[in-house]
Amino acid sequence: MSLLWSYRSPESAAQIAPARWTEIIGAARRTRSLGHLAHRLERAGVLESLDPKVAGHMRSAQVAIRHWRALLRWELDEIAHALAPGGLRLVLLKGAAYEVAGLPLSSARAAGDVDLLVPSTTLRDVELRMRECGWDAQQLSVHDEHYYRDLSHEIPPLSHPERGIEVDVHHAITPSLRGTGVDTSKLFAASVPIEFNGHRLFRVLQPVDQLIHCAIHTFKDSDLTLRLRETMDFDLLYRHYRELDPDLDDRLVVRARELGLPRPLWWSIHFARRWLGSPIPERTLRELPRPSGATVHVMNWLCDRAMLPGLRLERGGLDRLAAVALLARYHRERMPVSQLVPHLLRKSKQRIMQPKVEPGGP
Repeated sequence: MSLLWSYRSPESAAQIAPARWTEIIGAARRTRSLGHLAHRLERAGVLESLDPKVAGHMRSAQVAIRHWRALLRWELDEIAHALAPGGLRLVLLKGAAYEVAGLPLSSARAAGDVDLLVPSTTLRDVELRMRECGWDAQQLSVHDEHYYRDLSHEIPPLSHPERGIEVDVHHAITPSLRGTGVDTSKLFAASVPIEFNGHRLFRVLQPVDQLIHCAIHTFKDSDLTLRLRETMDFDLLYRHYRELDPDLDDRLVVRARELGLPRPLWWSIHFARRWLGSPIPERTLRELPRPSGATVHVMNWLCDRAMLPGLRLERGGLDRLAAVALLARYHRERMPVSQLVPHLLRKSKQRIMQPKVEPGGP
């Protein structure tokens, strides 16, 4: 696919015919990865050598990302003012963490929400304080309210009526209904304090935990449909931290085993190498428990069809079948069969009544 080739070999992007860029830009928008591609092209020093119309699309994505970054920082400042009293422990995840840490990845992705990780013992206190300061949750059905509070690892998303950023407050990084939850105390213990706009409230995960959480978010806590962006997140994070730490691969493997999460890390490394040419050594994969050959073959087939954007906006029958299979896998990772079946039936009915709109953007 041209999108993957232009990402893997950005120095060759100037050789792509202008007409071919229509396909590439469309595919990048469908997977919300245009900012990642623009980032790679700019880092390679070839962005300005592209056709002006193509470069214009890339610059437009970067402008949109800067806008969302400003909104994100505004929201973080408001959260800090609301939650600073009381000595709460707040770990920022994903886009918010990348932003406050000043990681290069923050300039490649538009973060539409703030993800906070808090100890389960302070979850109620955090929610009450935020509600007192004007954040509120949308009205949910009884089932969805139960799903968030009792079956998931977060409370319903909060938002402030004056701003457009959602705040997702988590008490874990993955649901634990199937007995496969992560010991969150280990993440807090290794997290790193970070200053933001004079506030000393926030912390971020240590680098290896950021990579592992990225892997979990994609291959354990996502339906995987058009989630190429998340694999690009993992790739760019790895490239950045590998430059800073030559022992990153060894630390990553040890930490994944310690947290009991080698499988999602294996999948993230596998697809980052397969699709994006990520410079992760083969030996790193060999040090993690490998799924069976049949499982790898099936996942390759499913993910190639569901996660990659294809050439057309309209998804074909096999692509939709792959997406349904991976959606079932996602829910199976989250809960036991006794809760999975009625939940899937209910969500399937909702999907039929409210057709999903394909994502787009930078």
